[in-house]
Amino acid sequence: VNLNAFIATGYTRADFRRGMNVSDLLVPADRDRARQDMRRVLAGKGAGPYEYAALRRDGGRFPVLVYANRIVHEGKAEGIRGFVVDITRQKQTEQELRIHEQQLRRLALELSKAEEHHRWETAEALHDRVGQNLAACTMRLQLACEGDLSPAQRDAVKGSLSLLKQISRDIRTLTFELCPPMLHDCLL
Repeated sequence: VNLNAFIATGYTRADFRRGMNVSDLLVPADRDRARQDMRRVLAGKGAGPYEYAALRRDGGRFPVLVYANRIVHEGKAEGIRGFVVDITRQKQTEQELRIHEQQLRRLALELSKAEEHHRWETAEALHDRVGQNLAACTMRLQLACEGDLSPAQRDAVKGSLSLLKQISRDIRTLTFELCPPMLHDCLL
């Protein structure tokens, strides 16, 4: 165990001289897995990184990555050499990133709902205000067409009626495209 490990954990060389070993630096739940991982390293079947939770002398925990290589002498594995990286900051950053991602998803959902609501309001305004006014104009022009008009006036009124009917169809199409009936029912 090197000086940085002693600083990070709060343990001392004296603790190791009294019988503490490297696996004692890990939380009990990770020790068996670490032993299995180190057996794989000794067998030449892995080097890490392996992620564990390490223990401080005061009982605190912190996440670490362990990189390990076997020490080979005359073709025989005699031990393991490795280093430990404190990844507390990385884990905090990952957590902050997850929180920000959740916030972005929530904001995107709210924006989508606001857009749909705006589309619904626009479609409703087109249908209720513009559509109703077009219908009123159409009825008035139909009444005017029944009155005393010259042929040229009658043709002009009929042309206007035809145009108003086309505008009404266009408004209905736009209203449907902005807010299909199924979506309208969902927003109510």
